[in-house]
Amino acid sequence: MKADVEPDQPHRSKGLLKGISPDQVASSGVNIYDPNLTVEQLWGEDAALSGGALLDHVLAYYSDGQKDIPFFYTPSEIPQARAVVKSPLSRELQESTVESYKKRIFLESISQVAAGEPVFKFRTTERKFPIESGTWNHRLEACYRAMSEQPHNLNVSSVMDRGLRSVKLVHPDIPWQIWERFINVHNTFHRGSAANFLEYMQETIKIEASWEHECLRTGLHSHNPRYKSYYRDFVMKTSMFFSEWDPFRKALSLTHILIKFKIWEELKKFFNSTVDFLNSDLDPNAVIACMHQLTLLITGNLQKYWKQEHTGILLSHALRHCVQPLVYLMRKNTQNTLNSIHYAGS
Repeated sequence: MKADVEPDQPHRSKGLLKGISPDQVASSGVNIYDPNLTVEQLWGEDAALSGGALLDHVLAYYSDGQKDIPFFYTPSEIPQARAVVKSPLSRELQESTVESYKKRIFLESISQVAAGEPVFKFRTTERKFPIESGTWNHRLEACYRAMSEQPHNLNVSSVMDRGLRSVKLVHPDIPWQIWERFINVHNTFHRGSAANFLEYMQETIKIEASWEHECLRTGLHSHNPRYKSYYRDFVMKTSMFFSEWDPFRKALSLTHILIKFKIWEELKKFFNSTVDFLNSDLDPNAVIACMHQLTLLITGNLQKYWKQEHTGILLSHALRHCVQPLVYLMRKNTQNTLNSIHYAGS
């Protein structure tokens, strides 16, 4: 460990590309296509790379030009296939968001410029279709569904005939952790596709795993009097979503409990299928705080007397009422049912 680094303190990398511009990479000897590279290793932990600055850096160093992308292509074995597939590093599709975009396409088509910028990459250096979409996934799925349901609708056919023009591409060999960070950061700039409470929770698990790896690398342990301070600094530096410790702590605690009760995956699927993520009132930290408080209340009172399986079932159903737009929908449906009963009895 270097002499200027305090014992047990995580070392802060300056970055392999410090002082190296994109046009100097080829002669620098730095292999930016090493599959294990991270943003911090390339540009340093002190280089405040976030938001638009991160997107610009990734596109500057990993650009693979621009290309017009059709919605379909014709492989040899089948008549027609999707030319664009969702990146495995992208989050799960939000059904309500896709359906909202699909309805908009039926009514008024969709603008590539107004709807956000698509950034894709070919899956191999052979650069053959299908190509992988890092961004624009909800709109892409909406386009494909619209084409399947109403192919002769003029608003739909115009989109299909036009395809996507001058789509920005990143190199097929971009390291996966850098591509994933690019995708996640890009999503934060869009209202419907912006980060939601599920992504906040998933990020806490990734940060915790990265922190454990950092502790193994540096020898830092929990007996160090500054351990919690270092952990807090690491979270604030690493997280894309958390700027305060307490929301992170609650989100991590909630996620661990849901995993323990084996209901995390089913809740993710449920929320992605039902929640209106386009609702501007859906505040991730507020949702997590509500879910966390309810979770502690239920588990604290029931796990001593109920089997874990039964507590998990109750917890799963209770937490579905913590998301405000969904709660409103449930209340509306309940009121409609009550009104129907009252009308039938009058």
